[in-house]
This record gives sequence, structure tokens and C-alpha cells, in this order.
Amino acid sequence: MSELVDTLFDEFAAAFARGERPEVGAYVGRAGTDAGDLAALIDVFLVVAVPPPPSQTARQRVRALGPRPTLRDLRSKAGLTRDRLIDEIVATFAIAPAKRTRVKDYYRELEAGVLDPSAVSSSLWQLLGRVLGAEPSLLVDAARHQPAAERALLSAEVLTDSAPSSPANEPDDVDRLFTSGPG
Repeated sequence: MSELVDTLFDEFAAAFARGERPEVGAYVGRAGTDAGDLAALIDVFLVVAVPPPPSQTARQRVRALGPRPTLRDLRSKAGLTRDRLIDEIVATFAIAPAKRTRVKDYYRELEAGVLDPSAVSSSLWQLLGRVLGAEPSLLVDAARHQPAAERALLSAEVLTDSAPSSPANEPDDVDRLFTSGPG
């Protein structure tokens, strides 16, 4: 290893340890023909290095964001029970009353963070947006950002309280609404 690589690596590691975010490309660019050696060292270093704690400014920015609402929070804010929301979904999409339990199971999975929100149809997100008084993109984000502890608790509830949502047969209107994507 060349002396230049050693010097540049030491500079990079020292800057990182001070809490800076040194630009890898700038250091590698300074290494000239030894760029590959330096890049390999930095790569290994970044895998094993413990990053310094975030700065006070970074902590303040995160605090300013505040907690992100969950779907359950947004439903509660709208003053709706889960059953009332399920009734709205069943009525709007003309789903057979016999399938109401499956709609409820799917929605509980969505609210619990178990169901992938990108698999939910855009028409359902539009309806939820109208009913909950929120932009569909905010609802998708809320479905993705379920707090870990609550997600674990709700996931256990979903798994113990509900039957499997999808039958072994071809997907029907309920399956398509919750699992076939934006279409």
C-alpha cells in the first residue's frame, strides 16, 4: 500500500471520527492510480466503523418532524370506528356482504403494518383519502411507518384473531382491492 493511500485513509477516518461526513469520491479522486486500493480500504472501514452520535442540529431536525401518524391515528382523528370504515369500503365497492369479514381482515392487516401498502389498489387509497380526510400519499406513508412496537402487537392480534385473508382460489374483488397493486 502506498504512503498516499495511508495518508488519505487516515484523513478520511479522522474526519469520520470527528462526526463529519467526508465525501468518499473526493478522497478516492485524490488517490490517482491508487484509487482502487483506497476505495477498498474505505469500503471495509465504513462497514465496520461505528458512526459518531448525531449532532445536536440533526437531533433537533428529527424532533421537529414529530411522530408520524399511523392509519389507526388517522382513522381515530376522523372519528371512525374500524367497522364503520369497513362498511364504507363494502358499500363503495359493491362487495357482497358475505365477504365483509375478509375486507375487515385485510384492512386490519393494512392498519397493523402487515400488508404491503404498495399492493393496495389506488381506488381504495382514494376512498380512504376521502373518508379519512387525508391525501392518499399520506395514508400510504402512514401504513408504511407503523411504530415497531405497535406493529408487533397489532401483527400478533391480526394473526391470532383472523382467518387467512386469501382463499386458495383465484383472487376475487376483495383480494384485488388489497393485494393487486395500484391498478
